Amino acid sequence: MPGLPVSGYPADMAQAAEGLRRFPLGLSSLVGRDQEVGELTGFVLGCPLVTVTGPGGVGKTRLAVEVARAVGGEFPDGVHFADLGSVTDPGRVAAEVAAVLRIQQGPGTTLAAALAQQRLLLVLDNCEQVVTAVAELSAELLAAADDLHILATSREQLWVTGEVRYRLSPLSLPAPDEAVRGGRSAAVALFAERTGRAAPRFALTEASVPLAARVVTRLDGMPLAIELAAARIEALGLAGLADRIDDALGLLESRGARAAARHRSLAAEAEWSYRLLPGAGQRMFRQLAAFPGPFTLEAAEALAGPGTGPAVLQLVDCSLVSPPQPGPDGRMRYSLLQTLRDYGRGLLAEAGEEAQAMAALAAFAVLVAGQAAAGLATNGDDRELAALRHLDAEDATLSAALDWALGRDQETALRLAVFLAPWWIARGRATEGYTRLAAAAAAAGVAAGGHAAADAQAWLGFLARARGDNAGSVAHYSAALETAGDSLSRTALLALAGRSAALVGLDQPAEAEVDAERAVALARQAGDRVAEAFALAVRAQDAYLEGHDREALTWAPAGGGLPDSGSSRAPSPADPQRAGDRARHPRPVRRLPAAKHGRPGVVPRSGRPGRDGRSAGIARLPGGPGRKHSRDGGLLARGSRRQYPDR
Repeated sequence: MPGLPVSGYPADMAQAAEGLRRFPLGLSSLVGRDQEVGELTGFVLGCPLVTVTGPGGVGKTRLAVEVARAVGGEFPDGVHFADLGSVTDPGRVAAEVAAVLRIQQGPGTTLAAALAQQRLLLVLDNCEQVVTAVAELSAELLAAADDLHILATSREQLWVTGEVRYRLSPLSLPAPDEAVRGGRSAAVALFAERTGRAAPRFALTEASVPLAARVVTRLDGMPLAIELAAARIEALGLAGLADRIDDALGLLESRGARAAARHRSLAAEAEWSYRLLPGAGQRMFRQLAAFPGPFTLEAAEALAGPGTGPAVLQLVDCSLVSPPQPGPDGRMRYSLLQTLRDYGRGLLAEAGEEAQAMAALAAFAVLVAGQAAAGLATNGDDRELAALRHLDAEDATLSAALDWALGRDQETALRLAVFLAPWWIARGRATEGYTRLAAAAAAAGVAAGGHAAADAQAWLGFLARARGDNAGSVAHYSAALETAGDSLSRTALLALAGRSAALVGLDQPAEAEVDAERAVALARQAGDRVAEAFALAVRAQDAYLEGHDREALTWAPAGGGLPDSGSSRAPSPADPQRAGDRARHPRPVRRLPAAKHGRPGVVPRSGRPGRDGRSAGIARLPGGPGRKHSRDGGLLARGSRRQYPDR
């Protein structure tokens, strides 16, 4: 092998060929790993023991071979490669290494003694199934041979003193805008190179790069998966491959005779890693596969039971769970590669554990959403922002839990959807929120009970209003009033005021005035100052939007006001979101003089003209249907504030 001295190579060609066979030639090019080669080269030259770790199929062996080539000249006694992938008996590890080194062990000859005076690099590949034996042998050899360097590859580190762990990540993926523009990430570059080999007439074009980006992104940038996908290009074409890539476990398989059995399909690769886990680790892996996206340790314990955190960390050590990364809320979150998650979900179903795991996931989602709903009721302080970011980070989990509950636990689905309503509104996802909450309300039906049904209809009223459906908003608010039972409950009061806002959007000012004034009177009767303030604000805004400025001054609540059209705060379900309902042109914020109710009020500047309810100005209220001050103890009243303490 040119440039790679390997000690012990005999002179005759037959024996030389045998030596070359023992060391992988790396016939394929190494794509997208220039930085890793440089970094690992430095570690190998500077440290006696370096272990490259990572999930199966990430390219550990190929990188080790490339680095061995790069540093070969630094080791006068050669570079030796021992593939331990087929060794299952720990007692055979030393013998396998001795055979590679051509050392005959006997009573007076040991590996440690034979290597004591040599400067060589020993590459130990695929150590995971005999990791303890490899660790013991490495420690023994390094203690006896000062000039020995060991480069190991494994799915977990050896845990030997002085060891450097080099965690190898998948190839870089294209950013969404890069894919559209035809940018080439390392993952796309590998796909292009390998498809060119599999189908010489195939070439990526600027138009086809987005499809390639979809394929490599779905495969998490894993080199083995990309190479298996590239081998299918001639049979399926790029469009066909992209259409079927969600079934990567069943689709991607190689018939190459030289490849190890575990490298011939993604399913075999995943199974190899899974079978190496102890029973508790296997169960934990299956449970974590229920998460559709990143998860915290607390979430893992909520799903798999208290005290299971250490099992998650063990899976990180074994490269089956990716190391944690900070999410949008700053919390550290773990994740599984998509192919591993797909494999784990299959195992979860086979074990009969899927229903229990998804029920636990739904319960966790309700807990998170309930805590966040309480934070969203804090009127724009730090707790509200923290709650929004927390829900942003849990988006995938919340969506999956809601989808599951809709078909199996309708009461939980309704509770979850009601909790999420203010978040959908705050994030500009009113149409999605309306669709999901309407489906949950329809699925729950009469089983939801009065309080839950009233809360759902009140939130649907606001969501309909936010998406420009004033007639639908009126219908939902009316349904909330019918099902609330207690006309003095928070939900009923806000639904009444909210219906007033929607009626203005339907050019029914007289009816709107009746609802708003009744909401004010009932709120005062109930002693609900929050609902009273909101009803007064709605009544004042109704008058203002109809051009009755003096009347608006009369109704403006003490200290009441509405944020300007740039507000991003989560509104109450009864909030009209209607600053553009009066004029065709925006009006600035005007501070009203002191009114009969006390301190000045604020009239918002108008947002988008028109009465469709989709302007951005939002009447702000520190609580929605069923929140903390609700007389009826509605769903949102159960949200805990402990998650977002005062700062």
